[in-house]
Amino acid sequence: MKSWDSYGRMGTNNAQISGDTSFYYKTCQPAWTKPGCPSKGVAYAGAGGACTYVFGSPRLSEVFDSSDLKNATGVNLHYTSTEDCTSDTSQKATYNITLMCDHDDKTTFEKSTPYGTGCNAKTIYKTKMGCYQYQIPLGRVANAIAPFLGAVLIIFGALMAFAGAKFLFVVISFVIGFVSAAVIFGLTYNLFIDPSSKSGRTWTVILLVVSVLLAILVVFFTYKFT
Repeated sequence: MKSWDSYGRMGTNNAQISGDTSFYYKTCQPAWTKPGCPSKGVAYAGAGGACTYVFGSPRLSEVFDSSDLKNATGVNLHYTSTEDCTSDTSQKATYNITLMCDHDDKTTFEKSTPYGTGCNAKTIYKTKMGCYQYQIPLGRVANAIAPFLGAVLIIFGALMAFAGAKFLFVVISFVIGFVSAAVIFGLTYNLFIDPSSKSGRTWTVILLVVSVLLAILVVFFTYKFT
């Protein structure tokens, strides 16, 4: 594979927070050192090219409208500084980048709240990148099966304890099949499918079905030859 440099993705970018205060980051490099900064970070903020704050990895969260708490209307990146806030040493400085959903191809700057004498700054954009292509409610699924998980594990443990030799190769076959399906789906989805295209969802469903069918074949042959 090519290094990130060859794609031109390692250059330093900056976004204006307000006035002469800018937010510096690199698109595809998790941690880097900005000249003049005391430590390595994921991003930096400062005025006039100076380094006021060093930020670690951001926390990604969904943005919801108060009238609809089920469907997200955007995403938010929350950065926390490694240094104390300059105006209040009892807390860290934060910077939030909010991307509100807008199906227009053009990204629009909405507003920016500067640090001023406080410790929290934020910038809001309207962009297609803030829109969900589709949502998989993993949290709700996990909450639904959580009450039964203990019973399932107890039953599985009892089967393995008293008839482990009989079920061992079945379990191994299913694990190998699951891993195979996950690898096939993950690689193919990330390399060949564009979720923003009209056919993206259709191809995702087709890929999921194909991955499951291939996993079944892997389970069958693994069990047969082990």
